[in-house]
Amino acid sequence: MADVVLILGNGFDVDLGLKSKYTDFINEEEWKKLCKGLISKFPDKFKQVSLLYHMQKAGEDPSLWFDVENEIHKFVTNYPVREEKINETFKNLHKSEFRLLREALYYYLQRITRDFVLDESKWSYRLLKSLTESNNIIDVFTFNYTDSCALCKLPHIDFTYIHGSLEENDIVLGCERIGRYIPQPFRFLLKSNMINRPNNIIEKLHEANEVIFFGHSLNEFDYPYFKEFFEYICYPIDHELHLTFITKDEKSELDIRNNLFEQGIDVRNLFKSNIQATFICSELEKSLMTSEQVKFDNLLRRIK
Repeated sequence: MADVVLILGNGFDVDLGLKSKYTDFINEEEWKKLCKGLISKFPDKFKQVSLLYHMQKAGEDPSLWFDVENEIHKFVTNYPVREEKINETFKNLHKSEFRLLREALYYYLQRITRDFVLDESKWSYRLLKSLTESNNIIDVFTFNYTDSCALCKLPHIDFTYIHGSLEENDIVLGCERIGRYIPQPFRFLLKSNMINRPNNIIEKLHEANEVIFFGHSLNEFDYPYFKEFFEYICYPIDHELHLTFITKDEKSELDIRNNLFEQGIDVRNLFKSNIQATFICSELEKSLMTSEQVKFDNLLRRIK
């Protein structure tokens, strides 16, 4: 039986100090080189059907939130050509653009992990260090492509990479959403059509008595992995469960609550007699951080 299941989202890497947000990526040399080298050569008639041109325009306003997968989804669901009119030229263009996009992201992440400087005061580091020293059974499922133990210079523990890894150069990027139609010519962009590795995340979540989400928003792109678990704990379960969400701030906490609500989960069901749900914010005003620090310290003691 798994004692502890840790789910890592990009917020974990960001907390470590890694500039791994998509908004970081589109402001760096790998993305700019890709756009300059490819989009500038497109005739105007092709720019309106170009995935990269769409993403370049979406990322021009630095004040707006930018997410690569969300922009891919917007592009394919608002495509200006009817599905039956999408010819082989267009299909080949999109596949080529997507391949180049993944390569650019891969090289960017390779560079920033190579240049990464560790700060051992970060909660992400302290949590991972505590897990490597724990006597409990640990299962880690990461939606990141990075090797967290290597970044933190900690002893290796087994990670399950849900969406591939930099080490194996098989990063999964796509636009899958529950109940959203994707035109047939764009189904090569579905994450489910890219995943080739097994995982037992559902089984481990059902068995665990300690589940920790660090930096994962439970967004609708990844929620299918957790759907069965959250529906399961909405009903009486036969064991005690500590359920912890570590987020950046109150806005990030509200995003999680809203994402669960939009998937039909009544968050009140996470606060039942045998479920102890806790939200911990890692970045609040100094006057508010004492209670968050207490909750985090309690978590570290519990998992040891």
